[in-house]
Amino acid sequence: MNQTSYSGPAFPFSNSIPGVLGNKDRRNSLFTSIVLILTTPVGHLPWNPEFGSQIPSLVFDPLTDETLNLIWYYVVNDIERQDRRIKVTSIKVDKKSNRKITVWVGYIDRNDELSVQRQAPVNFPGR
Repeated sequence: MNQTSYSGPAFPFSNSIPGVLGNKDRRNSLFTSIVLILTTPVGHLPWNPEFGSQIPSLVFDPLTDETLNLIWYYVVNDIERQDRRIKVTSIKVDKKSNRKITVWVGYIDRNDELSVQRQAPVNFPGR
């Protein structure tokens, strides 16, 4: 089940027309959806105020167990509520330095018969 969809700019961006406006296979479409959901603050899109995640509001919070639990909760809740194609299977938070946090999201495509687990790294600026 490998269908092509056209759902906005191709991610990651490149300096060519296909890189910006090119078609995406389903795997790239799911990855882009995860990145857009988690990096868009809730309420940022006036035409869809419920779209996005609370994670951007945690960027400057200390990386305590409480913050990690909130990140875990928001990743699962925000992704599965807004994109029913995705089932989150694992989450890992890497604190590269005081300036960057990467959230690794393990997920499967609910519509894929093989249910291959993939990971999407989502980067957030740090303190």
